[in-house]
Amino acid sequence: MIQAMSTSGLSRVIVLSALAVEINPTMALWQRLFIRYILQPILKNMYADTLKMEYILKQTKLNWTIMRPPQLVDKVVTGQYRVEAGKHLSSANKISRSDLAHYILHHLFDERIYRTTVEMAY
Repeated sequence: MIQAMSTSGLSRVIVLSALAVEINPTMALWQRLFIRYILQPILKNMYADTLKMEYILKQTKLNWTIMRPPQLVDKVVTGQYRVEAGKHLSSANKISRSDLAHYILHHLFDERIYRTTVEMAY
């Protein structure tokens, strides 16, 4: 994908990662323990691939944004959520797929989130 984007002159990409690929130091103790000892071992192969994707993307000159949502749920769009770009979001538990899409669509060309990781939740 990166090579095809370079060849065609495209530079903007937004990818979906996962909040739990890294343990957020602002999370509650129970969340950090759950992620470290339950979630990460269960999803170790997926998270390894996800971290590799993030690493490769960060080495490019593309205008990338890595979205790291917490648990995704099926709810209607609200447009009401908290967001942190380039740092950890405290108490990030859930976000709906529709609100994640809402944020992405409204920030496609927002240069403030180019080349950064974004965390969002209710």
